[in-house]
Order: sequence, then C-alpha cells, then structure tokens
Amino acid sequence: MNLVFSVTFRQKPMTRFLTLCLPAFLPLALGAQTHADCASALEICNKQTLHLAAAGAGIDPTELNNATCFLNGVPVGVESNSVWIRFTAAQGGSLWLIIRPDTPSIDLDFVVFRLPAGDCANKELLRCMAAGDFQFPSSCMGPTGLLPGQTDISEDAGCTDPDDDNFLAPLELQAGETCVLAINNFTSVLDSFTVEFCGSALLGCETEICNTLLNATDDQPEIQAFHVYPNPTTTGTMQVEWKLSKPERVTSTLYNAVGAPIRTVAGDFPSGTNAVSFETAGLPAGLYVLTLDNGHSVQSKRVQILR
Repeated sequence: MNLVFSVTFRQKPMTRFLTLCLPAFLPLALGAQTHADCASALEICNKQTLHLAAAGAGIDPTELNNATCFLNGVPVGVESNSVWIRFTAAQGGSLWLIIRPDTPSIDLDFVVFRLPAGDCANKELLRCMAAGDFQFPSSCMGPTGLLPGQTDISEDAGCTDPDDDNFLAPLELQAGETCVLAINNFTSVLDSFTVEFCGSALLGCETEICNTLLNATDDQPEIQAFHVYPNPTTTGTMQVEWKLSKPERVTSTLYNAVGAPIRTVAGDFPSGTNAVSFETAGLPAGLYVLTLDNGHSVQSKRVQILR
C-alpha cells in the first residue's frame, strides 16, 4: 500500500524509533518511506489520526513473507509498499482501528504482530488481512481494519469467501504489551490513507479511553452497523440493515460479478436503524457486491446467492 503525506518534517536521519506524543485530536502526516521496516517503525503513544503514504518495502522486504494469510497469494515478495506503526499498551483493553484509503478502489492489506520484549526478530502474528480484489466496488477493497463485532482474526488473499469483508476482530491488549501494525499498499505507489484508532486500551501517553470510531464530520453522517441477511440467501429476498447518526439519503446497489448494477433502492432515511429489502428471485447463483452510499462514503459487502 502506498501513502501520500501532506506535511513534511525535516529532521536528522533516525536509526531507531520516532516517538509522537501529540494531542490525540491532531492528524499526523509523515513521510512513511522512513518507516518501511519493523526496526524503523513509527512509534505512537496515543490514538491520534495518522495520514500516511508508503513507497517501497524498506531495507528488509521479507518481513511479511511468513504471515499466513498471504500463503494462498504471492509466495514471496508479499511486502511491496509498506509503513510500520509501533505502540505499547499502558493500560490493557480492546484496540480498534480503521484504515481508509483516500482512493476507495485501493487494496490495502495489514498485519499486526506482538513484539515480545520489543524484539522485531521474534514477532508473533496476531491479525492478518490479505483480502483484496481487482475490480471495484468490492467488499475486499477500500476501508479495512479491526472493529467490534468481528470475530475472525485472518482473511486470506483474494475475495472468494462469503464472509470476506475486509475487517477483523479487535486486539485485546495487556498492559505493557508492545505490538506493531504493518500496512501494505498492494495496489500502487503513493496512494495515501488515514489510520484511526479507538478502544478501551490506553497507549503510552493517554489518559482517556475511546468509545466511538466515526467515519464523518458533524455534517457528514456515518453509515454504521451495515448488515446483509440471510447471506448466503436462497429465499429470493435479502434484507439490508444499517444505522445512521443523522437523517440522510442513502442509495443501496447490488452489483453482479462483472461490476454491473442489478438492483438499486434509494431513499431518505431517518437517524437510527433502517432497512430495505432486495428481491433476488430470478438472479443467477453466484457472488455479488452490495453497496451503501450516503454521498460521503461507500460501504460494501460481498453477498452470495444460492439456487
């Protein structure tokens, strides 16, 4: 994955870690080319929003080769354009995150390792996300990360499993535990993205936990709790459900495997839980993508129709 930075900090070359203890509400933009290896990871001590770009695989391009979710994909050279972020829990708890590419069609992969005694040489795999696609829209492109409600800890390469949705279960951190997040831009060079953190775990210089991880500003309501059921479906009808923080117009679209829109339902919806039904009777069996668009962002899920 590639990241573009809107701010450049001029400083002396560093051979170890850069520690950032800025106020949590300040977005951070840094040249990620200096953080393309575990040993030179960007070290953070709070849940500030990061806006990053990555170019190249660093000094050691083999650091992701043993991450098991990539084993059904490229056998070697997994790491192409990466940035590494290191953090230590001052207080135990859950840690969530969302990685949002500035270009929605970008395929971002990520891996989270535990670092026993802070040692990159003995890193232990905790989460592994390799899901991806070559055709947009797709549930395996765009935003990715760790979110409450998710239970899987790994998604392998490709986007063929019905439950591939680009998100994994949150981390459950212990006090004093050090981890490193490696984000890899599989699609291209120098496409930027943001990383947003939340959860009850406190990092090194934090005093307040985070309970919400939002996608929007006050005038841009977020689509939350997006569900499609039954999935897979054999009933001829799928129910699409979501929540809005404010009233908003939302368009739901079902795409076939070649990206052509098949069904569309649009309307003005109130805040809270909303739902619409999609008729699937007569559609060929196979994999489809269902999207929700509120004019500010697009969320997608892969769905399967059985006959």
